[in-house]
Amino acid sequence: MSKYSPELQPTPPPQAWDQPLEHPSVQPSNSCQASGMNVIFIDPNLHQAAHLQYLLDQACDLLDFCQVEHYPSLEAAQARLSNPTPPILLILILPLKNPQVIINQLDTIASCIPLILISPPEHESLGLALLHFGAQDYLVNNELSPRILARSIYYAQERHRTKQALWQKAEQERLVIQITQNIHASLDLETILDTTVQAIRQFLKADRVAIYRFRPNYSGTMVNEAVIAPWPSVLGDVIHDHCFSQNFVDQYQNGRIQALGNIHTAKLHPCHKELLQCYDVQANLVVPIVVAGKLWGLIITHQCSQPREWAAEEVNLVRQLSTQVAIAIHQAELYSQLQAELNERQELENRLRHQAQHDSLTGLPNRDLLFLRLQETIERPDNAYAILCLDLDRFKTINDSLGHSVGDVFLQEIAQRLKRAVSPQDFVARMAGDEFVIILDQLRDQAQAETIAQYLIERLAIPFKANQYNLHTTATIGLVMGTPDYQKPEELLRDADTAMYRAKGLGKNRYEVFNSQLYLQVSQRLNLELEMWQAVERGEFTLVYQPIFNLSTQKLVGLETLVRWPHPTKGMISPADFIPIAEETGLIIPLGTWVLQTACQQFHLWRQSYPYEFTEDIGLSINLSSKQFSQAALVEQISNILKANKVPGSCLKVEITESILMEHLQSARQMLHELKALGIQTVIDDFGTGYSSLSYLSHLPLDSIKIDRSFITCMEQTPENLEVVHAVISLAQILKLDVVAEGIETDSQLATLKTLGCPHGQGYWYSRPLPPELVPAFLREHS
Repeated sequence: MSKYSPELQPTPPPQAWDQPLEHPSVQPSNSCQASGMNVIFIDPNLHQAAHLQYLLDQACDLLDFCQVEHYPSLEAAQARLSNPTPPILLILILPLKNPQVIINQLDTIASCIPLILISPPEHESLGLALLHFGAQDYLVNNELSPRILARSIYYAQERHRTKQALWQKAEQERLVIQITQNIHASLDLETILDTTVQAIRQFLKADRVAIYRFRPNYSGTMVNEAVIAPWPSVLGDVIHDHCFSQNFVDQYQNGRIQALGNIHTAKLHPCHKELLQCYDVQANLVVPIVVAGKLWGLIITHQCSQPREWAAEEVNLVRQLSTQVAIAIHQAELYSQLQAELNERQELENRLRHQAQHDSLTGLPNRDLLFLRLQETIERPDNAYAILCLDLDRFKTINDSLGHSVGDVFLQEIAQRLKRAVSPQDFVARMAGDEFVIILDQLRDQAQAETIAQYLIERLAIPFKANQYNLHTTATIGLVMGTPDYQKPEELLRDADTAMYRAKGLGKNRYEVFNSQLYLQVSQRLNLELEMWQAVERGEFTLVYQPIFNLSTQKLVGLETLVRWPHPTKGMISPADFIPIAEETGLIIPLGTWVLQTACQQFHLWRQSYPYEFTEDIGLSINLSSKQFSQAALVEQISNILKANKVPGSCLKVEITESILMEHLQSARQMLHELKALGIQTVIDDFGTGYSSLSYLSHLPLDSIKIDRSFITCMEQTPENLEVVHAVISLAQILKLDVVAEGIETDSQLATLKTLGCPHGQGYWYSRPLPPELVPAFLREHS
């Protein structure tokens, strides 16, 4: 029997010194205690070998855990050395043949198997040299005895075991470092967890390793897994552990580790044992993952094939990795939060940028983004393109009459139609209000651009339904072809806008192409606009008055105020030329105020100077523009001017066109009632050229209508025009409205109007517009 205690029994080394991480060695068992150890000695001298065999047998009797085997050479023992089961201790007897070969092999042999060298005294130097290559002991053959051999065998095994333990610890630390580096190499949580389970399973040679992540109610999900066949996967399983309580949470957060070598013999709650049996678990190792002081999850290692005692080194390894995983998870979660914040900020920036560059109503690019795209288009070489400036002809009427909600739906539908009607490479933007701009890209020629412009006009003219209303519109388009002469977006938009207004002037619902002649007209128009502002400042405008007569009595009943511009160098400029410019530029506001003030002042002077001629039944008519009529303070302004000039409200008639009335339909009723309260009469000018709606005629406080001169001029040429005039007069009589026929120039026209029952009229047959100084004499003549 051995005199040595069992706990000093040597343990076998791993299979290879430099085994890679992918195939880590498992924790060895104490197999030498269970099945003994073989002492193999190599000695080619058979006589000497017999003596050494005798000594070794006695030494093994002393140790009580070894048996002796003899081989004449290393080559003969090679098969046995390659399968060290049971464990082996090797004794080499020196000298051997080919000592250099021995030296070359010794490093590998000594790293795997405990080695003792025995040599004669004359080869002592060789033996001592070989000690440096990993041999555990060196003995001289003439000093051998069973006790010396037993002691050498025992300490050789112990030194080798210590060496292997140190190696195992170093290898474990190396593996922990390598696994930790792999874990920390990524900030992606999925990669971190997958790296962890794969590394632990390979290192422990376990059947299954899983990461169990807790939910708020302490149920959890198997989020990552490394498993080998034939054991089933648990990945994605949601586990509701009814036995789990806050007590377990506290224990795990304080570092509790559960290491069960055999679940069948371990003291487990029945529900826990049942849960483990569901997954074919024989041995279970559970290590908590505590992240920032909170229980995040568990690293669960299963041995399914058989029970298994978990070595302290294995548990320690998983604990160390759990700590590193917790750090990596915390970093990954912080990184994920940071990424989420950055993504959220980026999304916010993108939304703000989109909002800043897109129209909120239609979703189309706005003016800012349009300018950027135009600049890119201009700078792109060899690019044939065109710009369309599109304006809706009836939007204001729809918006004012049906409300802004219908107007919004209308614009949204128009935006979608435009996007569908053009090619993907084209660009549609909303400039403002009802004005859109389209960039036509990659064109063949101007003819293609004109074809697209006409197609858009036709598409937009198709009626559609919005909020129970059937809507339709027409569009007017200005087209400009891109040329190298254009360097700025403003230049393109200016010329496209110019072409669009030219198209409007020609009747709307059409397109017009910008050309050099149009540019010349625009230049002249701009010059005229500038001169108009100067004319207002210099007082160049004058007023003339056209008499209005009672057709039956031929008595003068009123004067229509008309503005004229006698240009100092260009002569008399037609109102048809400067009034539209005044409307567009806003100059009509100060000009209209001047007309109203000057006409009332003149009318007051006439009434004072010629009281017999200017009786109470003679009225003064003044035209109001659209912009004037849209002023909230218009009624107050008129009232103040009348008071300042001592003109009764009953003497004043304001003339507005049908289009003005329809453009301001919502506010018109209130304004007309306020004018009526001042005694002022309202006249619809140019009746028949606009909407001619019976609805507004019957529901608004109107006093008179004027038949446009175009109907009077053609009245005797076609029966249709005569019937129109007759119908208007009859309608006015039914609605108890006065009627004034404009543009009477011949005896036959006057006679016809009298026959039709038209009460009043004006025109060249009676008089051309008169300057103020000729009005009194004319009045005396026709009083």
